[in-house]
Amino acid sequence: MRSAQVQRVRLSSCIIILRPLSEPVSRGSDFDYEVLLMKRNKKLSFGGYFAFSGGLIENQDLASHWSVNHPDTFLQATMGGAKFRESALLKGHADFTKKITAIRETFEESGILFAHHQDSGERIIDKERLLALREDYLNTYKSDFAQFCRHHKLVPSLSQVCGLLRIQSPSGFFPVNDTQ
Repeated sequence: MRSAQVQRVRLSSCIIILRPLSEPVSRGSDFDYEVLLMKRNKKLSFGGYFAFSGGLIENQDLASHWSVNHPDTFLQATMGGAKFRESALLKGHADFTKKITAIRETFEESGILFAHHQDSGERIIDKERLLALREDYLNTYKSDFAQFCRHHKLVPSLSQVCGLLRIQSPSGFFPVNDTQ
């Protein structure tokens, strides 16, 4: 009799990015959107498939890491700082970690950065600036998104990311992912 193999569940987070179309595709529809899908590297699990931007939760995403390396963002998000009071979606450390993971992975994979400048509150939308920031992150801060944000005075826009659903790998499927 073979013993059942215990599979470690890998916690991950993804983000679904929607953008309203300037003109609806179908008549009478007010709800036509574009959805961003990324084509996965063929060398990775699910390689060659299209998927939402996201990935595994890493140590750099944990609330405990951010509480030390970017305490202002952590405290505002988890303690209900003035800038985040309107968002009832920022509850607890688990949500914080999942949102940070989704924002970081999206920035790594697509160059889209859900963040604003801590002094002006303005989002960075200039393409050249975003490309330069992404290059700096990938070359200098790849293992520490919190330090990258702190150095560039960026605050992840956690209130723009909300929990929607939870997806788990089918039973018996490897690797076992638990994605929110």
